[in-house]
Amino acid sequence: MAKQEKVQMHVFKFRTDYTKMRNQFEKLKAGAVRAVSRLLEDANICHAPLTLNDVSRQQIHRDQPKITRSRFPTPQKGSGGEHQALDEHTFIQKHGHPAG
Repeated sequence: MAKQEKVQMHVFKFRTDYTKMRNQFEKLKAGAVRAVSRLLEDANICHAPLTLNDVSRQQIHRDQPKITRSRFPTPQKGSGGEHQALDEHTFIQKHGHPAG
C-alpha cells in the first residue's frame, strides 16, 4: 500500500507542477505577444496585432540558411568514377570503341 500512495503523491506533484508551469508559460506568452504588438504599433509597421506564431515563423525563416542550387548534377549512389566508367562502357557498347 505504501508504494501505491507514494506513486499517487508523485503523480499529484507532477500534475501540480505541470499546471503551475503551464500557467506561467501562458502568462509569458501573452506578455510577449503584447510586447511585440506594442513595438510594431510604435514603429508604425503594422496596424494589425502580430501573434506569437507570426514572430516564431519569421524567426525560423530568418535563421534558416539560404539554399542555392548547384549548376553541377547531384552525385548519385556510388562513386562518381563508377558512374563515369559505366557511362563510358555503355557508350562503347552502343557506338563501338572510339578511334584513338
